Amino acid sequence: MICNETKSGAGAGCPGAVGFASGPAAAADTMAGRWLDAAVTGLASRLERIRLAWRRSRSEQVTVDQLVALEDHILRDIGIERSQIRTVARLVAENPCIDPRKLLR
Repeated sequence: MICNETKSGAGAGCPGAVGFASGPAAAADTMAGRWLDAAVTGLASRLERIRLAWRRSRSEQVTVDQLVALEDHILRDIGIERSQIRTVARLVAENPCIDPRKLLR
């Protein structure tokens, strides 16, 4: 048997030929594709939130470590009391462009 593609489209009458799917199988493939896209997007979004939370937490801990290492008179010079170190570190990690001393007053 010889395949005649001009008869009725790609792969018409040819065993094993690949053409465009239609009907319920195509709808199922499209739904599966959409579900997979949504799942991958959701996973990527969660991973990004985890990464950002980890970076913020790490930044906060580095700031705490650096401020704890300072002497009391130096902390007073920059307008921070030792009891405010954790709060200042959190504010800096969440809003790096804001001067935390303005928020503490």
